[in-house]
Amino acid sequence: MFGNWANRNDKKREEAQQPTGALARVMKDIEAQREAAESGISSDGMEDYYDYSMVDEEEFFAQLNAQTEETMRNAEMTSAPIASAVTKLDDDSEGVAIVPMSIAPYVPTIPELPSYEEMIQDATAQERQGAAVDAAETATQEDTKETALDAAREAAQKANVVRDYDTMLVQPDDEVNLDAAARALAAGEVVGMPTETVYGLGCNALMPEAVEKVYKAKGRPSDNPLIVHIASKDMIPQLTSEVTPIAQVLIDAFMPGPITIIMRKAPIVPDVVTAGRDTVGVRFPIHAGAQELIKRSGVPVAAPSANLSGSPSPTKAEHVMKDMDGRIPYILEGGECQVGLESTVVDATGNWPQILRPGAITMSLMEQALTAAGFTKPEEVIEREMKPGEAPMAPGMKYRHYAPSCEVKILGSGDTANYAEYYKQAVMRAIIDGMTPVGVFVDGEIANMLRAYFPNKLDDILIYEYGEMKDVHEAAHGLFDGLRTLDEQGAKVIYAPAFPAEEMGLAYMNRLNKAAAGKTETTLQKTRSEVTRRILFVCSGNTCRSPLAEVVMRSLWKKYAPHFLTDHPETEVLLEASSAGVFADEGTPFTLDSVRVANFKYDEDISDRTSVQLTPDMVAKQDLVLCMTNDISRRIRIEYPGDGKNVFSFQEKLSSLFIPDVSGEILDPYGQDYLVYQRTAEQLERVLNLLLPEIMKEWGTK
Repeated sequence: MFGNWANRNDKKREEAQQPTGALARVMKDIEAQREAAESGISSDGMEDYYDYSMVDEEEFFAQLNAQTEETMRNAEMTSAPIASAVTKLDDDSEGVAIVPMSIAPYVPTIPELPSYEEMIQDATAQERQGAAVDAAETATQEDTKETALDAAREAAQKANVVRDYDTMLVQPDDEVNLDAAARALAAGEVVGMPTETVYGLGCNALMPEAVEKVYKAKGRPSDNPLIVHIASKDMIPQLTSEVTPIAQVLIDAFMPGPITIIMRKAPIVPDVVTAGRDTVGVRFPIHAGAQELIKRSGVPVAAPSANLSGSPSPTKAEHVMKDMDGRIPYILEGGECQVGLESTVVDATGNWPQILRPGAITMSLMEQALTAAGFTKPEEVIEREMKPGEAPMAPGMKYRHYAPSCEVKILGSGDTANYAEYYKQAVMRAIIDGMTPVGVFVDGEIANMLRAYFPNKLDDILIYEYGEMKDVHEAAHGLFDGLRTLDEQGAKVIYAPAFPAEEMGLAYMNRLNKAAAGKTETTLQKTRSEVTRRILFVCSGNTCRSPLAEVVMRSLWKKYAPHFLTDHPETEVLLEASSAGVFADEGTPFTLDSVRVANFKYDEDISDRTSVQLTPDMVAKQDLVLCMTNDISRRIRIEYPGDGKNVFSFQEKLSSLFIPDVSGEILDPYGQDYLVYQRTAEQLERVLNLLLPEIMKEWGTK
């Protein structure tokens, strides 16, 4: 997550800047093909790469050459007996030409462990298949197809693996089955339907038993709310008890469209739809197929995305069929989804919109609509926060989603100028580590560069091109299909690019970060757990330097949140940053200029904070104590020897990590003007930018 804070002292990184040796020879042969892809690539942004170690390209190609030589030796060892056998066959074949097969070394493969749900599915499928085969063999002897089918069904029923439905894919022009699907939906069945964002699993929102079927089909926890879809704005009053002025502006501006608006619900909406909350998310999709199904059914339609819970959302009917075949009676074919990411979910119950899940309708678009309608953003925005144990207000807030079965890694930090180099490094690393086939989610330019650069390893590289250029809208549109496709093709790891987390990039990175957080437990029996890491900053009086340090630390931590334990990606790591002083006069207010810098530069209000005297108990509770000077750190280690192992000055920590040419003696701005305070904050930010990735590694955090 903090890939842009890579270890700048990694010597391999410096050595890998220019190609030499074997790499130079290879590049000479393919220079013409990759000229366009190479243009604009520099080494300046390499600290953005997701990993902290670089692959030496000359060493990489030397390893490939060694593997080739080993293959040749293996071939020579087996060529003599095969040649002898071929000669004998030729002698006995009376003129029939015998062509020897090509020889390749045996490479053992270690299968990946399946998830719990995959194991259950495989076991039941094998049991059903075995029962059907036995029954078919018996029936074949009796020479009747009907007997075979009846016996197979009976055997499957005994094994308790009967499909609930023979799922039908309904074409848009199939009026008869479209009506049948609408009637089934109104009667309480679940129907797969297209929208402009992703495909959904629709059910009658006013029937609790129908909603339960959605949870069953999807494998979704019942404390995750559903969005209610409508085909006319006239349906909103029956579903809501209050439409705020803010909500009305958003309805007028963006419906129909890829937005879900949270409003107070009416009594007619069952609690099972809203996970017991007093609010409901209402969405008016723009997709003609969705509108037609809802109109024909005559009921509001509650619908989550039409995938097994935890897997990437479906953007094609074939995705829905793969996950839901046998679980639901109908799936409507509506083509590929136009947007490709789920709708923006916005809470409009307060005095200003609050985005709960980013999507195609961005905050800037909403604020433009509100400004045009005469609204001004209030000085104090009232936001509703999710309390511990409380059901989320919107899908995607509590459980992790969008994850394929393999690992997903994010490349870069949004500066796309160096992405060709990032992908080259990622592929080399995957090949060296044996993580092949490696999946890459890329634009056409980088795809062509990879094909040219690795002409003899294309069997190890699975490429999904999301578009011709590095465009976040194209990347967002293709993300879920790309993750699904590469996963189904057998990728052991998938690399995808980061984009700036703004506008559409915010929605894209929201989904990609969740996919990269680790493999999702498909049974969803466990919710995300949390651990807290504690860091304490210490100066003399705790009125200027140490308060600024904790503010800077929180700002950097939040910038790339969420963070997870490396070995337990289901566990989120939270940060608790605090400060104290060895000579603090307890209760003294922070200096005015510290408060100003924190407010103006880091958007944090510390005006009500006062100084705290350092105590042994405070030191003992910390995972790390960072002091402004060497004198302060030495004093603490002398006074509290039992807890001194985690106490360092900034300079000591920099030195222990071999980070040279950076001063860790933090400038003391006390008694000086605002500009000095600003320089102190900038120095703290530079130093913490260097230290944080190493601190995270020590904490087992990514």
